[in-house]
Amino acid sequence: MVWLNVAKAVSERSSCSRSQVGAVLVFLNEDTYVGYNGPKTGDINCDKGGCPRGLKSFEELPSAAPFSTDEGRCSAVHAEVNALLRFQHANQRVHRSVIRMILSHSVLYVTREPCEECWQVIRRCGMNSEQVVWSS
Repeated sequence: MVWLNVAKAVSERSSCSRSQVGAVLVFLNEDTYVGYNGPKTGDINCDKGGCPRGLKSFEELPSAAPFSTDEGRCSAVHAEVNALLRFQHANQRVHRSVIRMILSHSVLYVTREPCEECWQVIRRCGMNSEQVVWSS
């Protein structure tokens, strides 16, 4: 799928020292909004020590460890959330009902399965699991 390849290319912008993730929100196979995991604007990049999770080795903290525990806390804004935030920013003057309609006809392509926190954000935006595609 071409959009998963775009998400993979976008993931290369990530500064995460543990996992580079990219996402592309696509509306009607035309309008796109991209995101990758990284620190909030103004924060120190993950690969420069800005993320507690990034300071741990894979032996100290396996990649499957939860993102929200103190030991495994990830301070990055995840790729899926960044793509949805870019969409929201680009459409900030559009009525909420139109936003919901656009999202109901969109697909989110991600380089890995979203974490539980990202799934919650995706669902709150009105999207469902059938609208999210990730590479395995």
